[in-house]
Amino acid sequence: NPGFIQYAPEVEALNNGGFVITFSGSAVENGFANHDIGMRVFTSNGPAGLEGIISDASSHNPGSSSITRLNDGRYVVAWTANQDTTNVVARIFNA
Repeated sequence: NPGFIQYAPEVEALNNGGFVITFSGSAVENGFANHDIGMRVFTSNGPAGLEGIISDASSHNPGSSSITRLNDGRYVVAWTANQDTTNVVARIFNA
């Protein structure tokens, strides 16, 4: 996405042979910096769908993300909201 800068990638292997990448991203819109957490899933054959933003409005200016694969094949992505290490947000995804 032009104008969208991605940084701080995290990668986790999935049980199905694929992997997931999360990243922090920022863009300037209407003179204000907008920060988000993005994600993209890959199968052993390549990208599985489009890159997407997973943070929401309650995580304004989120910190870096981390990924953990769960025993049942799903994975959890966590990040700090407002770059405050005491406020953690997490979402669980199916692989």
